[in-house]
Amino acid sequence: PVQLHLTWRSIGSAGGPRVAEHTGQVIGGCLYTHGGVSQYRGQSPVNQLHRCQLDSGVWTDLTTPESPALSGHASLTVANRRLDGRQRTSGLSCYDTAECRWICVGLQPGNFPRGAGLSGHTATAVATAANAGGRRKSVGGGDVRTGSDNFAALLIGREGSLRTQRRSGNAFLLSGRASRPATSEYAEPGIVVGSRSGHATVGDSSGGRLVVTG
Repeated sequence: PVQLHLTWRSIGSAGGPRVAEHTGQVIGGCLYTHGGVSQYRGQSPVNQLHRCQLDSGVWTDLTTPESPALSGHASLTVANRRLDGRQRTSGLSCYDTAECRWICVGLQPGNFPRGAGLSGHTATAVATAANAGGRRKSVGGGDVRTGSDNFAALLIGREGSLRTQRRSGNAFLLSGRASRPATSEYAEPGIVVGSRSGHATVGDSSGGRLVVTG
């Protein structure tokens, strides 16, 4: 047995979003939350984007008409940009935290099974031989190359409308450049995973392993 001594402290509760099935990323000392549903068992995603200054707990609403309405999606940070997978589609949305704007909302990259989409999946940054450039970081280590907006992410979760064709779970490798999302590509790395949805993944920085729970 492992004993953990943790102390919880509430920060920034006033003015924050009241949502579930959203995403969150910490970038530059700020917590960014996006999307989700605002009602119990809600079926309509919201497009809310909020930022919380972790040192002060102050929330700021960054929602704009360009902000996509998503829930059950996944996000990761690449060179101060976050990429979101759209619910039950293969689309990408990119928010630039430096310029505070969305780019390439609704992009539909190719090389993904026709008629399929992801929801309740996870996206974890990984390093590959093609994009690590000799400066490899381990699974879950964030940017795959220092000073670059190249990224690669391992997506785990069963595609929505292909459930009847594929009984097992699936994994996809998404790679590209944050500054040029249109170049992003999907590939199947050829690994077999259990059928999952609504699970969690975390990278083991010491051993280069990916731990999947739930």
